[in-house]
Amino acid sequence: MTVGFSSKRITSLATILRIWSTQRKSYTLKEAAKLVGLLEFIALISTWIRFLTLSLKRSILLALRCNTKFINSCKSHVSLISDAKLFATDFHTIRKKDFAISKLMQKIWNTKKRFHITNAFRKELKLLHYIFSNPFLFPFVTLIAHLIDRQPDFLAKGDACLDGAGGFSTNLSFWWFLEWPPFVKERTIKYFIKYYYGVQGAQLSINLLEYVAIILSLAAAATKINQGFPISHPNPLLSILSDNTTAISWTRKAATSTREGKALAHILTSILIHNPHLGLTSSFIKGKDNTVADAISQMTTKIHSLTFSQLKKTYPTLIGLDRFHPSQELLSRIWDALSSRPVRPLDPMHILGHFSPDIKSG
Repeated sequence: MTVGFSSKRITSLATILRIWSTQRKSYTLKEAAKLVGLLEFIALISTWIRFLTLSLKRSILLALRCNTKFINSCKSHVSLISDAKLFATDFHTIRKKDFAISKLMQKIWNTKKRFHITNAFRKELKLLHYIFSNPFLFPFVTLIAHLIDRQPDFLAKGDACLDGAGGFSTNLSFWWFLEWPPFVKERTIKYFIKYYYGVQGAQLSINLLEYVAIILSLAAAATKINQGFPISHPNPLLSILSDNTTAISWTRKAATSTREGKALAHILTSILIHNPHLGLTSSFIKGKDNTVADAISQMTTKIHSLTFSQLKKTYPTLIGLDRFHPSQELLSRIWDALSSRPVRPLDPMHILGHFSPDIKSG
């Protein structure tokens, strides 16, 4: 069973987005907030929409800060500002303080100051307009089985370090390992080279690499199920366990301001959209309980260097699991994202990867 929105609502929002993306040059705080409200309503069902509204939400934050600063600087509001800072100890003072705060908030949100639509914001608006104008490519329906709170059908664990990333799933019978290429390593804190010194945002955080690990585990699970792996539920739910809380939060909302994080979110969104039968949740696992995935991710480090056969002997839980090899198409998009190059947003990937059954072969 599925739940979705009427075509009339989607068409109406597509019209609003067309006006925003082609005719508008500026916006007020209240106008931007109203648009976010409409999109957040859609995101109650099509949760992946939240990954595509980062610039819009940042525009609200910018306008809110600017309007607050403006209102606080007005001499006519001195009395209200003073009342809003009162230390409330009795009923009269509490009412006086609450009244002042409500009045100030009204003035902040109703300020007519306009803000310019940036290139990044307009690009996001055009992408959203394209999505809502093509409901056959991006159906705004979701399986009820992916919205309700229930036990996941499959578990996968993943981890990343500054040399590589790895993960596995015993009940989906796969494992994977990926060593970071030199152009990624040289932007991490461990291998940071002088070329990038002084370049703002040049260093790649471990959070981004952990996010890649989650994406690859999702790609492996989707590929396994698409190849006919036996499932007990027609609409399975995958839970990915990670010891990085930031990466976990990014699977629920695009809470990153980096270009790399936003581009990676588009890759995750593309996989989810084009594999609607597979649901995704994520949970935190303590590092001490994530030793196998941690060992896989560190296979090529000088301290923990292991061959594939040694890995199997050290961790018998990996015996019999197929190795997932990400496709060049998927890896190309990930490298583009980490290199801040343009990523083809939401285009379906023809092949996410393939499996080799012999762990010894690497």
